[in-house]
Amino acid sequence: MPGLWSYGLSNESILQKYPCEVSLEDDDFQKLYRFYVLNSPCEGQSHQRISFEEYGWEGGIRESGLGRALDRVIPEGSGPFFLPRVDSGATLEQMFSQARLFNGMLRDTSTERAAAAKSSDSNTYLRLFRHVRNCFAHGRFVLVESCDRPDGVFIMEDRDHHNYTARMVLGRNTLLEWARIVRRGPGESA
Repeated sequence: MPGLWSYGLSNESILQKYPCEVSLEDDDFQKLYRFYVLNSPCEGQSHQRISFEEYGWEGGIRESGLGRALDRVIPEGSGPFFLPRVDSGATLEQMFSQARLFNGMLRDTSTERAAAAKSSDSNTYLRLFRHVRNCFAHGRFVLVESCDRPDGVFIMEDRDHHNYTARMVLGRNTLLEWARIVRRGPGESA
């Protein structure tokens, strides 16, 4: 019997050939790669890591105001975001289903949402950023656009050797703005 946090690779990937797939501009790719991969704020992910604290976000994500600033970027009507730190009783398969991140080609490619396996990172955004980092580092994403999202959204799927560990639909502008907010630091004007 598979574990609560297992979702085997025998299930069909959400990374398909989408009809509305577009290429990412080099400038945006450089910004995203630099922040999420090269200078990843996630511990143990890059030799060139820059932590939230090094950007000036001292204390916890809520105490520093970083969490509120990042939360404001998420478009209204987005979600759900299932990024558990402790066992909630839901299986990864159930979270994928509740977030409408079913196997195969996604029907809804405009609503931002995410579901991921349980992680020991205490910070919700670090849990999310770790999966985003893995997707960019391993090429496990496609960028699509639609009438209601001309800025484009990334369909992303993280995995290890045996299981899918996260599925996400995140806006190009959302990811760029999160990186800008973190790099800007708390003392800079918006």
